[in-house]
Amino acid sequence: MKNESIRPLRTIRSFVIREGRFTDAQKNAVAKLWPNLGIEIESAYPLNLNDYFLTLQPLVFDIGFGNGESLISIAQQRSDLNFVGIEVYRPGIGMVLRKIEELDLNNIRIINADVMNVLSKINDDSLLGVLIWFPDPWPKKRHQKRRLIQKEFLLEIIRVLQS
Repeated sequence: MKNESIRPLRTIRSFVIREGRFTDAQKNAVAKLWPNLGIEIESAYPLNLNDYFLTLQPLVFDIGFGNGESLISIAQQRSDLNFVGIEVYRPGIGMVLRKIEELDLNNIRIINADVMNVLSKINDDSLLGVLIWFPDPWPKKRHQKRRLIQKEFLLEIIRVLQS
């Protein structure tokens, strides 16, 4: 019998972090603006997202906002809503933080985490809506495990959406 090492199970993520170029301006924006505009999720449960906004308004998630153009645009158009952008791409987060400051937007906060970790920490009926612009850039069958739109994800979305 071979002596096989036991590897811990790793959760499958719907994303692959490819940092790309993280400019000095983006790094500075994260360092300077994250304390006021970022939401840390490690220890908080349940996570009351309304505590991070100045105005109590319905919440909308933008999952995987990339460089944030859509998130910024919709937040400008819908000042009656609060937006929580969830992204793992740090250069994109840096770009969005710079834009939020430049445009003086008060209805956007950012989370740098896997969306499944975030969903598991928020209460039922917490969100008015969820935006997912490019959910499944995984065309091959072998990538099926990485697709965001799966049963477990949809069940969590249904749970957190207001009925």
